[in-house]
Amino acid sequence: MFFSGKIFSLRWLTSFYNLGIAFKYPQAYRTTQKISGFLLQTLDYHASHDEQMYLTIHLARIIEKE
Repeated sequence: MFFSGKIFSLRWLTSFYNLGIAFKYPQAYRTTQKISGFLLQTLDYHASHDEQMYLTIHLARIIEKE
């Protein structure tokens, strides 16, 4: 029970963190969603949430430099 509680807590924290990134960088997140949709349609590749957040952070850095 203790271990499963820790896993649930970690998943909740990760989801909360990902949501914060999406709200902090909405333009980058929207772009990530478009790229993810393109990858799914053309390559049948489903990007994980971790991959999407990684891409969002890096897109935000590019957008902020402009």
